[in-house]
Amino acid sequence: MAEQNIVPMSLSDIFDRLFKLIGKTWLRSLVLTFVILVVPVVIMSAGLQEFFSSIATFAKENEPGSQLPPQQLLMMLGSMGWFFFGLIVFVLGTATARLGVTIIACAETTGQPMTWQEALKRAFSIRLVRMFGAFILQGLIFAGLFIPFYVLLIIAIAARSAMLGVVSGLSLVACVFFLVFLIIRWAFIVPAIAWEDHHVVNSFRRSWALVKDNWWRVFGILLLLGIMLSFAVSLVMTPVYIITLWKFIAGYFEMIASAGSHELDPTPLLEGLRSLGFAFGLVSGLSTLLQMLVAPLYVVVVYFDLRARKNEFGSEPSSSMQPAM
Repeated sequence: MAEQNIVPMSLSDIFDRLFKLIGKTWLRSLVLTFVILVVPVVIMSAGLQEFFSSIATFAKENEPGSQLPPQQLLMMLGSMGWFFFGLIVFVLGTATARLGVTIIACAETTGQPMTWQEALKRAFSIRLVRMFGAFILQGLIFAGLFIPFYVLLIIAIAARSAMLGVVSGLSLVACVFFLVFLIIRWAFIVPAIAWEDHHVVNSFRRSWALVKDNWWRVFGILLLLGIMLSFAVSLVMTPVYIITLWKFIAGYFEMIASAGSHELDPTPLLEGLRSLGFAFGLVSGLSTLLQMLVAPLYVVVVYFDLRARKNEFGSEPSSSMQPAM
């Protein structure tokens, strides 16, 4: 579809455009996401395996409530370090995949189909640095808004002050609603960076301007599509998660059954936990892979709908639509 055909869409048009976009891009998105995530998923899975194995080992070798020996405590902290390192690598990889899939979707929407190799090249550029910068800035803003009210609520509970508790509680609720407002206003930061090549601060301004006068509409559409995606992924992944957790679940029921004749024996449960980490990491990676085929795409569809509603597409292609090299 050419740029001239990008017009404001109804909800049914958005669904139609989304399904067509999925059909045209799913294979490229799948390959690109796999290439980006394969190493992070393995690292995260190894970290989970080390973490769960260490928990099982320490639980087996130490009585409940007993103090861990210094050597075991250091080993436990080391396994936690590997766990958090793997999680961070996975989050960074997921964000990179989201950027790459967004580039593919934007290119397809504007009638400029792009290979996954070219999208990968464009993802690993200054755009990636800007996107990480935008995410960090957004996180700092959200934390700066939420944490003071949360701390105030904790102080109110500790001081047993009913008045302060009510004030801090209402303030915290108001803060949550304001955060939701900001999330929607900044929902199109990634397309602004990925396709229009905006800098960090300008991407916030660009998304804010696009959502202006359309907040409730964008909120409803993104919420609906997000729920539908979560439901679809859960239908596919729930049986996979059950199979993955089966040994752990079986160990739990075996432990409960052992209480009928003697003291609880946690060995089956701990053995199930010991074998859980790596498989759970792989399944989490698979779930993320499936979400990457759709989640960035519906954001892109709504992004172009908002641009059309701002009358940005005329008879001549908009220069901002051209991907920066």
